[in-house]
Amino acid sequence: MKTFFDKKGISHNFSCARTPQQNGVVERKNRTLQEMARTMINESNVEKYFWAEAINTSCYILNRVSIRKILNKTPYELWRNRKPNISYFHIFGCFCYILNDKENLGKFDSKSDKGIFLGYATNSKGYRIFNLKNQTMEISMHVVFDDLVTNKEDDEEILKNQEITSNINEASSSQPPPKSWKLVGDHPPEQIIGNTFDGIRTRQSFKDNDNNMAMISHIEPRNVHEAISEESWVKAMKEELSQFEKNEVWNLVSKPQGHSIIGTRWVFRNKLDEEGKVIRNKARLVAQGYNQQEGIDYDETFAPVASLL
Repeated sequence: MKTFFDKKGISHNFSCARTPQQNGVVERKNRTLQEMARTMINESNVEKYFWAEAINTSCYILNRVSIRKILNKTPYELWRNRKPNISYFHIFGCFCYILNDKENLGKFDSKSDKGIFLGYATNSKGYRIFNLKNQTMEISMHVVFDDLVTNKEDDEEILKNQEITSNINEASSSQPPPKSWKLVGDHPPEQIIGNTFDGIRTRQSFKDNDNNMAMISHIEPRNVHEAISEESWVKAMKEELSQFEKNEVWNLVSKPQGHSIIGTRWVFRNKLDEEGKVIRNKARLVAQGYNQQEGIDYDETFAPVASLL
């Protein structure tokens, strides 16, 4: 600067150190902005490398709230010829949440990113937000502010929680916790039946598969005459008839005059497991419908269901 002044013939004069009263209007305005920005940074505990954002915000606010004594108007009102709107002002350095509309979100991903409010955009109505997730500065209108929580309050809350935790840890070390505080990760041993080294056993594991397989027929009979020769199919038919009696499926009545009787037929099927092995013989007694023909759709059986209206 000295070389530039000497080249242009400018005389550079200085005021005495630590005497702001000697400064001109411009210098005093700079001092006002600096003091305001320093207060904002220290009150909200924002990092000092955001000093430029604090200066810009201070200037933005002062232009809309400071009043000239003679004219009784703000600088914004003198420039735009209308009163400024300050309803959208928020606390500098408070936490806020920005709508995340730039990424392809999953079903359970967060729709907002946490950020720090650092001021107002000069060429739009958006807010200047420092995105803590991406570590970038963003301008957005879709912001939800938490004016009551700032970095300073957050740090104090963390210190308070750490102090409480340290006090609790110091008291577990001095004496054992009450019995009601103890968390049992395993099942109480006194409530375990049997040997604990056998592992978990299900009801399926208690069955004697070899004996059951010996009593199951692997061939599906074509008619009832073939089925009655196998003990397993006879047992399956008895189970089907017992279910009819238990559920009171029918009532035995006399044959009405002038009406024919629909016959019944046994359908035999083997029930398979996921590995394709026969695990049960199933017998079903079905009515012989007029619209069913053997070899076409006779093997299609349906269970009666209720329609919930």
